[in-house]
Amino acid sequence: MLRVLGRLSVLSLGVVACGNSSDGDTGTDVQASPTGTDSSTGAQPVNPTPTGPVTTPKPTTTPAGNTNGPTPTTPVGPTPNQPMNAGGGPGNTTPPGPMPNNPPPGPAAGGAGGGGGETPPGPTPGPTPTGTGTGGGVNPGPTPDTTGTGPATPNGPPDGAYVACSGDAPPKLKLTTIIEDVDVPIYATTPEKDPNTMFVVSRSGDLRRYDLTQDPPTFVSLVSLNTSVANECGFFSVAIHPNYDGDTEKRIYLSYMPTCPGSIFSAGGSSSLDEYIVDGDTATLSKNLFMIDQPQGNHNGGMVKFGPDGFLYYGLGDGGGGGDGGGSLGKDGHAANGNGQTLTTPLGKILRFDIDNPETPPGGNLTSADVGGSDVDGRIFHWGLRNPFRWSFDRLTGDLYIGDVGQDTCEEVDFLPVDAGPTNFGWSAREGTIPCATNTCGGHTVFPDGTTPHEPIFTYPTDKNKGMDQGCSQPLSTGGATNGAVIGGYVYRGSKIPGMYGRYVFTDFERKTGSRAPIFALTAGSDGKMCDFVADLIPSAQIPDQSISSFAEDANGELYVINMTRGEISRIDPE
Repeated sequence: MLRVLGRLSVLSLGVVACGNSSDGDTGTDVQASPTGTDSSTGAQPVNPTPTGPVTTPKPTTTPAGNTNGPTPTTPVGPTPNQPMNAGGGPGNTTPPGPMPNNPPPGPAAGGAGGGGGETPPGPTPGPTPTGTGTGGGVNPGPTPDTTGTGPATPNGPPDGAYVACSGDAPPKLKLTTIIEDVDVPIYATTPEKDPNTMFVVSRSGDLRRYDLTQDPPTFVSLVSLNTSVANECGFFSVAIHPNYDGDTEKRIYLSYMPTCPGSIFSAGGSSSLDEYIVDGDTATLSKNLFMIDQPQGNHNGGMVKFGPDGFLYYGLGDGGGGGDGGGSLGKDGHAANGNGQTLTTPLGKILRFDIDNPETPPGGNLTSADVGGSDVDGRIFHWGLRNPFRWSFDRLTGDLYIGDVGQDTCEEVDFLPVDAGPTNFGWSAREGTIPCATNTCGGHTVFPDGTTPHEPIFTYPTDKNKGMDQGCSQPLSTGGATNGAVIGGYVYRGSKIPGMYGRYVFTDFERKTGSRAPIFALTAGSDGKMCDFVADLIPSAQIPDQSISSFAEDANGELYVINMTRGEISRIDPE
């Protein structure tokens, strides 16, 4: 019964993972026209002023030395006065499916499905960002005071490990189902100190803690958030404190939408990042770190995780609509040059917080000196992103990989070495490597002073029938007419599959019913460029109508696939 509920619930995702842009105010998905332009013909922006964070009472920071933080009596997060499913677990009313001609659900391009906090760094101190970024990076400034520890460092590569850029083919792989019957699973992670425990996020609001030593794994529900699965809303991700042990350190961080708009292209939604304390089998709200109103209901982003420097990173999409709302699209809540390139709004950015002092930007965050004296929001670390739905740090090197969902033309994977500072990834003056002046992304052309966009390591066409002639680098056939949205993954650092060691694994959210998206792999060479691309990593284990919402990484570096449609979490194993 739970499997059926999961499959029905996923229909409500609408365009959360579609590759085409979404625009208009009708509540239906607007497909890209044959010319590649948005079908919106609205006036110039009514309000070019970027949307800033909602004014909220300042949270009480955790006193120095108090690893647990305060434990208020409030059992869950904000309870918005919106039509939504309280609790969000199995048994809730299944929201309506997509409008006619809408793509199947998922996290995404026309939208944003979620956020995440995957396996946080482990006990070995990781590298500190120093030096300058490449292709648009700026100096990160002085070494920050870390609040956690760096990525876990395995005891060297396993015997027979793949050598980067050697041209060696990957081994044969299979998927082994570990957890079943989850209602719309969208993210999972394990604590660094406990690889036998997995936290699983259900988009409908439930956070479960599974005991992987049991067969089948048993679980307790730690919290049920008051959120909604309408439009592109929901519970997106969780980050576990690097030193979490459930005893002396109990902090976890939840990314979700406490309010949801009435239609996907309307205002009325908000995104929240909250700290919770896990006490036994219950997680209790401690404080709010960040909240912002969303101009539209798509491109929400929402992934949250700890970086190799011990700070907490939080990704947000550009605010929704299409083309970042500028130009003829006329969407409120978007700056004249798009939110992605406007440094006074958190939208279209990856933010960075010191969790013990969240109101003071960490040293090394973006400053006005980095961009010719322009005003900046000090919480920004990276910018120029459309919908960074899934991104990760290489647990060995600290390098950053971002799957940034495209609009009408290109899906994009970005690579940034660990020593790079704040970096501009180009949107919405560029989609992939294509200038928006010649494309459909709002016609924005201006980059902040002193910056140029960082080149993606890999792009592929959102629609395989177009995009190649405009510069998307890799044709990918997934069995349908249209790819859905890039789903960023992880660099494999486990020991069970030596031939995968060091390869970055990712996929696409294929949105055509009856088709499936392959699982891809690529390697970042020492020059930061791609080598050894694999277009179909697990051909023997593909599942028809799959909807991969995320990958997951455990404390040992092994990887998992989260199948949102089937309500399953499977481990990638050698065949």
